[in-house]
Amino acid sequence: MKLHGISYLSSATIIAETGGFLLFKNYKQLVSYAGYDVIENQSGQHVGKTKISKKGNSRIRRILHMPSLTAIGKQDTTFNQLYRRVVERSGVKMKGIVAVQKKLLLMIYYIWTKDIDYNPNFRNIQEEEQAPSSPLSITVIKKATQSAASQGRHPASNHSMPPLRLVKV
Repeated sequence: MKLHGISYLSSATIIAETGGFLLFKNYKQLVSYAGYDVIENQSGQHVGKTKISKKGNSRIRRILHMPSLTAIGKQDTTFNQLYRRVVERSGVKMKGIVAVQKKLLLMIYYIWTKDIDYNPNFRNIQEEEQAPSSPLSITVIKKATQSAASQGRHPASNHSMPPLRLVKV
């Protein structure tokens, strides 16, 4: 069994858009990069509503929309519980969907960087980042290849991009 809602295309797009999470030191940088970070609308005495910044990568937010709806549709999952909790508190369904999108992104980040299997009973990524990693039980994403790392060089240390090869069709 795998992470419900995340297909091969969704995971490949997220990995490609983030560069395999190589440039992110923690999950907060990833949340900001994707545009899921919360900003406040306030000035002086005026205190407005909070919302996501949307200043990040729109392709990540776009590719996570349908998987979040699929994850919400499956009953008795952490994603469905999160959605219901946010909708009950705020009364806005879209806020619940965005919360599930952010959680899916963080789960993919955690699974990819720790190179572990998905556990549907796993609760909090932030607590787990501080604690030693534990083995989890169910597979979601496996790293296909790491060409630069397998050649003895760290991918983040090489700042030059390899030349693109164009093929005539």
